[in-house]
Amino acid sequence: MNNRCPNCNAVLKLNSEKNKLQCEYCKFECEIENSNSNIYTCTNCRASIISNEKITECIYCKNKEFELTDEMNLKPNYILPFKIDKKHAINELKKINKYKFLKPKEFKSKNFNNVVGIYIPYLLCDYDSIGMVEANCDIVSKWRSDGYRYKKTDTYNVIRSGKMTLNNVPVLCSKYFKEDLYNKLYPFDYNELKKYDGVDNYLIENSTLNKEELINKSNTKIKELFKDEMKKDIQGYNTIEFTNDSINLNNIKTICVLIPIWLLNIKYNNEIYTFAINGQTGKLSGTIPKKNSKLISIFLISFILIFTILFILNYLKVVL
Repeated sequence: MNNRCPNCNAVLKLNSEKNKLQCEYCKFECEIENSNSNIYTCTNCRASIISNEKITECIYCKNKEFELTDEMNLKPNYILPFKIDKKHAINELKKINKYKFLKPKEFKSKNFNNVVGIYIPYLLCDYDSIGMVEANCDIVSKWRSDGYRYKKTDTYNVIRSGKMTLNNVPVLCSKYFKEDLYNKLYPFDYNELKKYDGVDNYLIENSTLNKEELINKSNTKIKELFKDEMKKDIQGYNTIEFTNDSINLNNIKTICVLIPIWLLNIKYNNEIYTFAINGQTGKLSGTIPKKNSKLISIFLISFILIFTILFILNYLKVVL
């Protein structure tokens, strides 16, 4: 797809309302070329989404203007298919729809219909690791004597070394889907992975991380896991603070997989509230905020009601 203006060579942007590509400099316009899929890059947050159908707003920031390309930055090797359909996802969202009187109108059940199925790119990494960690570890003693309280801290320099093999360590390839969301939706059954040969009817997030960023991110995660395992072997201390490490990593295998997520972002009070559902199991993460004005109304009504009842009871007591 040629997404450059033929007049001034500027990047053409999609006007989702007109369904046309436009040049913001010379005002050139043209129709969108037909293709099996387009890659929509949000002009605001720069999230990049692959879709077979027209996208009218960014699923992350709700912006309505895009740039179009046709280059997939990170081609997947495998895909983990959806097992939960949209109807099931909406029903899961309704389960957290508590405090119906308190919820803002943006979180009414009808808005849950805007949930979208999207595949999020991950790297699954296999690593051999060997190394050493060094830590300052404290033992804190407390006692009383002659009416006084005493506290003593003994600090020890502790060294641990070892080797470890880690398989299927997930490394998120998205800047927009948050790591804590994945952790709350875990686990995913990687035994159901299938060879990637394209996706119909679902969105795909196009990774915006370059190769160097992905390598650094995966290496950092593996080193943290190595240190966590070494920490389990350091027992009997009140505090443990790592001061130095020397960890050598050998990347045995890395594959790119697409993870199925039902995703809903709702904008309220200039903040984006994210709801995510595991596309395999239906496990959900997300919280509906309570509307402060309604809380205040409930408090005032309750206060007036209680005051009125007390006044009436006091009045009847005086009369009788």
